[in-house]
Amino acid sequence: MTTERRHTTPEVRQVSGWTVASVALLALILIAAAIAFAAHRTHTSTTGRGPVAATTSAPPATGEGFDVPTVDAFGRRVDIPRNPAGQLRAQTGPARQPSDPDWLTAPPSGLAEPGGWQRVHGAVVPFSTSDGPTHVRDGIAAGYAHTPQGAAVAAAASINQVAARPGDRTLVAARMVLTAADQAAFDAGIRRRETTCAATGVGDPRVGGA
Repeated sequence: MTTERRHTTPEVRQVSGWTVASVALLALILIAAAIAFAAHRTHTSTTGRGPVAATTSAPPATGEGFDVPTVDAFGRRVDIPRNPAGQLRAQTGPARQPSDPDWLTAPPSGLAEPGGWQRVHGAVVPFSTSDGPTHVRDGIAAGYAHTPQGAAVAAAASINQVAARPGDRTLVAARMVLTAADQAAFDAGIRRRETTCAATGVGDPRVGGA
């Protein structure tokens, strides 16, 4: 019995090591892809100077401030903005530069404060005080700093909002890079969902799960 355990233990350890390494590599790939995607999408939304000193425009006149906050599954405070696009926050955080020692490691400022996480159309998204968003365009928060922190905030907002509203054409066009074939397939899917929703009287074609 003892001999059998001695033969099997190294194999189990080797498998566990490969599993941990594979998961870590996958996580790094996903993080890199999210940052690259967000940086590409925000290139035309901000200047090349890094964090913006203040909000560049006021939110639409559809309500300001927040209603009673909630708590999400991660224990974070989630504020409910009266503006459906989210409540923009003054950019008072530090303007980071590539020469800063914490350029790659510092978190975006303000996320632990009230208004840092907001529920927008069912998705919980970040609103920082250092790296954006800085304005609302077509009902969608935009304007993120050209920093690792800005890329992370933009990626989190994009992923969560598209997951919550995969059928919203304006949102998907703003948050994702689609080829002509992808766009055609997306439009065809929306038309099928609209037909189904009209026939059954159930669901919203812009929201997944209808």
